[in-house]
Amino acid sequence: MKQPVLHSANLQLRPLTLADAEPVQVLAGDERIADTTASIPHPYPEGAAVAWLQGVALQREQGTGLSYAICREDRLLGVISLLKIAQGTAELGYWVGVPHWGKGIASEAVACLLDYVQQARLLAQLKARVLARNRASCRVLERNGFEHTDTQCTRCGYRQQEEATHYYSLWLERQPCAD
Repeated sequence: MKQPVLHSANLQLRPLTLADAEPVQVLAGDERIADTTASIPHPYPEGAAVAWLQGVALQREQGTGLSYAICREDRLLGVISLLKIAQGTAELGYWVGVPHWGKGIASEAVACLLDYVQQARLLAQLKARVLARNRASCRVLERNGFEHTDTQCTRCGYRQQEEATHYYSLWLERQPCAD
């Protein structure tokens, strides 16, 4: 699947490479990242970033996922991904390293990726899920037009505890009216 480099006012979204393993390992290894996401382990195992990046490359080749390094001045700040791409839908996922929290990076990265997806007409719908207690991530989605569709208790996070999880959806194409 084609994956161009994307630009916003302050960020560059570029395809991830194996050269990103060290900064991903360091940033994703922070317990606060694992605590606010559904699937990042803690402690982050040595070599996990390389294995994950190899999986990212395979997903891109198979057309089931696109993951981008969120960068500023060639410095990796986080990751944003389209996952489970199938039949015009995908799941949006993202995380930003703790030193870069509270600076609007996630909101800008989501907006940048949405612009690309809409202009390229890649998908009809995006879905996302976030831990209900992660209010900052909920605001990122809401600022970018996602609508809250459901809340369910799910076993997630590195502690594998039952937690309230908010589900969001964004239609990128107008849906036909039912007759």
